Amino acid sequence: LSTRGIVLFPTKKPRIIALAIHLNIELANLVRQINLTLLSNGIELEKRPFVPHVTLGRFRESVHSDNFYFNSINTIDGIAKRVV
Repeated sequence: LSTRGIVLFPTKKPRIIALAIHLNIELANLVRQINLTLLSNGIELEKRPFVPHVTLGRFRESVHSDNFYFNSINTIDGIAKRVV
């Protein structure tokens, strides 16, 4: 796995700080296999897009982006921002 940087998300009222992970072909295949297994067992899939990350922490309340310096990064669904 390779990382993209530290991110806060979701964009509106961020409460999660995480290490963003690049979505490579192996990880995409793993996600697809997990989703197919869930579906074949009658388990409904998450409606939100998959954003590969490792959660580092959660804030009790949303943090204000004014407290951080941000550079935008592209993610699968564009919901993360990099903290520099």
